[in-house]
Amino acid sequence: MSIPAQYHAFAQGIIRFPALRPISYFVWSHGFNSQRVQSYARASKRPALSLVSQELRKEGIVGTHVNHFFSSHSKHLLEQIENELEQKRSVASFQKNAYQTKGEKAYREMFLSKMLSFEHPAIQLALQPELLQMVGDYLGMWGFLRAIDIWHDFPTQQAEAETQYWHRDYIDVMNVKVFIYLNDVTKENGPFCYVPKTHARGSIAKQAQAEKDGRIRDEKMIAVAPESQWRICAGEKHSIVIADTSGYHKGLKPTKSDRYLLMFLYTSGHPWYPRDFQWQKEVALDRLPNDQVRFAVLQGNNQ
Repeated sequence: MSIPAQYHAFAQGIIRFPALRPISYFVWSHGFNSQRVQSYARASKRPALSLVSQELRKEGIVGTHVNHFFSSHSKHLLEQIENELEQKRSVASFQKNAYQTKGEKAYREMFLSKMLSFEHPAIQLALQPELLQMVGDYLGMWGFLRAIDIWHDFPTQQAEAETQYWHRDYIDVMNVKVFIYLNDVTKENGPFCYVPKTHARGSIAKQAQAEKDGRIRDEKMIAVAPESQWRICAGEKHSIVIADTSGYHKGLKPTKSDRYLLMFLYTSGHPWYPRDFQWQKEVALDRLPNDQVRFAVLQGNNQ
């Protein structure tokens, strides 16, 4: 059995069979990712888990805001990212220049290249200590930056499709996905939605009945958790949504206006799928100041 297939089995065990969670988590963390776990555990004078990390462990989702979470340097990096996005949006042909999502997501454009420099402000923001510490606290190890992009979702004439239905992300046993809203988000322009406590280590283990395409309609999700418990994450510009997307989630279909957000995805050192971007040139090790950053940049266990 290949490592990705083994991981898939562990994740299925954690999500579907609560009794298997302790052994599955142990093999995933102390087997495949032991060096990351040990380095995280050795970090001197680590503070107690933040309220964000505590809430994420319990609910699988937490909301905050740039002003409450980011340092002044991180805010400056975010400003650079927004300035770059605005330049792209101001170009008349920006839709042609955007990086279209593969597959059937006709409702989304992606704006970051799949070849990124280490110096890009989005990369530098994703590697800021407040984010990497939060990811480490949740995963119990230093995380790996597997994906990064800017999403532009917009209304279409088509019905809901793809990730606009409930689903789980089978990316790793656990993951941390960070969304930073780059404009105000209401129910009318595609807020992120989540069913709390359905993540890999959550207290709700019941499975929703999926259609043949693997997606789940609202009426099926009610059997897992009543609609009153679903989180619809509307928020003002610079709101932050942090979620373990092994839990049930979707994006509401935009109906009246567009949504822009910055997305970071962190996993263990051995996600089931390869990193979805590449470095323009190899990152010199002397550019990586500590274990937090080294493990985020370099894939695998023994870094």
